[in-house]
Amino acid sequence: MSGDPFYIGLKDWILMYKSCSKCGIEKPLSEFYQQRKAKDGKRPDCKECRSKVHKKRYYAKQKEILTSIKVPEVRARRAEAAKRWRARNPEKVRKNNQIQYEKNREEMLAYQSAWRRANKSRVNEYKANRRAKQLQATPSWADREAIQAVFDSCPEGYHVDHIIPLQGENVCGLHIAENLKPIPAKENLSKSNKFRQTELENDG
Repeated sequence: MSGDPFYIGLKDWILMYKSCSKCGIEKPLSEFYQQRKAKDGKRPDCKECRSKVHKKRYYAKQKEILTSIKVPEVRARRAEAAKRWRARNPEKVRKNNQIQYEKNREEMLAYQSAWRRANKSRVNEYKANRRAKQLQATPSWADREAIQAVFDSCPEGYHVDHIIPLQGENVCGLHIAENLKPIPAKENLSKSNKFRQTELENDG
């Protein structure tokens, strides 16, 4: 019987294949990792099932790590880092804001309108503070008719802006006609309270 070709082939097949202890599928020995202590030198579970076990353990460990992280603290650190970056790169921020405004103008205007309707108290507070700042920055000798004329002549799609901001980083301007000029709305929405000498030079 030992010389029977069928027996020899069956023996070779048994030596070349084994059943996985996990999925129960018969697979070639090449589909099993090495294990010296095993009789056949292979692990009882196949590579595919072994991989599934490792993935399950990995994701469980990642979930444990993520749940241990305090989300508010992470958000606070990211917000602080973003704030520092904006402070170091004001021109990049202005340029990015302009690009985003141009690309999403209608959506941004719709969002701003909806936000103002949903936050009337905050809008009113902002307007009140703005009026108070303007009153404080308006000298007694200011020509109020000239100031109003600047607003009346402002073209559609433009905003009246202070050349030297009322509350700038280095210098504070006055709320007078000579310190007002119409600028495109997108430029006004993207600029910060930063006075640039070139603005005066361009006006001159």
